[in-house]
Amino acid sequence: CSVAVGCGASYMYGSDSYWYEREILPSEVRNYYNVNGEFPNGKNYLLSGEIFGEDGEYYYELLMKDFGWWENEEGGYSASPYNNRRTKKGSLYISPKRGVAIYFLPKGTYLVYEVEIYD
Repeated sequence: CSVAVGCGASYMYGSDSYWYEREILPSEVRNYYNVNGEFPNGKNYLLSGEIFGEDGEYYYELLMKDFGWWENEEGGYSASPYNNRRTKKGSLYISPKRGVAIYFLPKGTYLVYEVEIYD
């Protein structure tokens, strides 16, 4: 039973199939309608709109959970001892499963975008 749980956790937390990483300049992501690319499976993506407020925070929380982090008592995040994948400033993380992308600005804040996936 513990082996099955361990395998599930390794897929869920920090799995590359959940979040693809792409380094991008802040000026590029601010013109998000020009940001597109291709996933390893050959499908393409395009940022299609910004997500604000609680919905954006929701996707941020999912990314942190998928990376193996949890919210600590101080309101920050702590890394799991089993997986400590970290977000990088200046990187865009794209989740094909959820159709969203999160960009970490150099000053420590983030932006959340809708993603269109097409062939």
